[in-house]
Order: sequence, then C-alpha cells, then structure tokens
Amino acid sequence: MDAGEHEAPVKCGTLVAYDMERAKQIVAEVEGHGAFIAMLWTKEFCRKCMAITPKFDRLREEFKGRNIVFVEMPTGKVGKEMRLQYGVVVAPTMTLCLNGVVIEDYVPGTELADVPKKLLSLLDKHVPQTEVQKKGFGAMMEALYKTDNPPKKKAAEKKEGASSGPAAARNGAADAAKARSKSMLERVNASQPPPVARGGGGSSMEAMLAQLKAAEEKKKM
Repeated sequence: MDAGEHEAPVKCGTLVAYDMERAKQIVAEVEGHGAFIAMLWTKEFCRKCMAITPKFDRLREEFKGRNIVFVEMPTGKVGKEMRLQYGVVVAPTMTLCLNGVVIEDYVPGTELADVPKKLLSLLDKHVPQTEVQKKGFGAMMEALYKTDNPPKKKAAEKKEGASSGPAAARNGAADAAKARSKSMLERVNASQPPPVARGGGGSSMEAMLAQLKAAEEKKKM
C-alpha cells in the first residue's frame, strides 16, 4: 500500500458489546474499514471467562498499530443469533474474523497460564506486524469509543418500564389500600365524641355509656 493509505498508529482499548445492536454496529464499522476483529465470547458468572478477559485485554498492547480491533462479546447480551452466526458453542471462546469470515477460533483449556501465549501466537500468525492500521482507523476507533457505554436513554427507559410493570402495579395497589385505611380511620375518629373528663364527677362506666349513646345518636342523624 502507499504511504498515504496509512496513518500514525492508534493504541486501541477493548470494546464491549453491551447488546446485539451494539455488537452489530462494532462489527459493521470494523469490517467496513477492512480490519481484523478479535472477539472474546464470555458468559456471566463464568470463572474462566473472568480469568481470561484481562489476559485478552492486554493483547492490545502487543498489537498497537496493527489492523485489528479487540471486542468482548457477552453471550447473554448479544444474543443467541449472533453467537451461532460465528459458530460459538461454549464460553469463553476467541474468534478472529476478517470481512465476516471466521479465520480461526480458540477455546481455552484448563491450563489458563498457557492462554496468553496461545492467543498471541494465533493472532500474530494472521495479523503480523506488516498488517498495519489503514487510513481512517483512528477516526473509526474514536467514534466507537464515544459510544462504548450503554446510552443513558436506554437505562432511563428500562427504569421507566420497571416503574410501570407488575411490581409497580402491586406497589400502587398497596398505596391505595393504605390511603383507604387512613381515610376510614379519620372518619371513625371524627364520629367519636370528645372524651369525658374523669375524676371529680361521675363514674367511668357512666362516661362510657354516655359516649356510646352519643355515637348511636350521631349515626341515626
């Protein structure tokens, strides 16, 4: 390639696909620029995935300036359709792709200490130092970094949906029941005559009978 087709090397961080839409966006952008894409497919609460993710993330240091993008693909978020598209059946799995084609994949074994070396060897074989970043690579990565976190709007919509779901309905019914109980209590208290002072005149029994009689007469009115 001509020198004009290249630009200053860009240090890339690992992108995270927080849903299927985001995963497809990343893949489309990377493939559109003719770059390799290394995808680490992970699963929530998977201990092996947790152990391998930092090792995968550190590979970007070794491949600074090369025409490759590193992406973490949480299987529970990107969906089954995309996972099957790349032939991923277990997590963790690392797939190296170019133009939508899986060039090679790697499923780590039990010896996690060997993972960094094997990943490095696999990627170095297909993305050598001569495979440098093409013009526009830096702008592409900058645009992807700006949207590397779930939009606040989506989080707000999710929260709003939760507030209008079954749980919210139950909470609303409970609040309404409390309000009715409070109103009934206030009405009962209002119908009661003021307490009769004790001591000095009349017995407590006479006072109680007077209260009951007054309450009965108020109900008849």
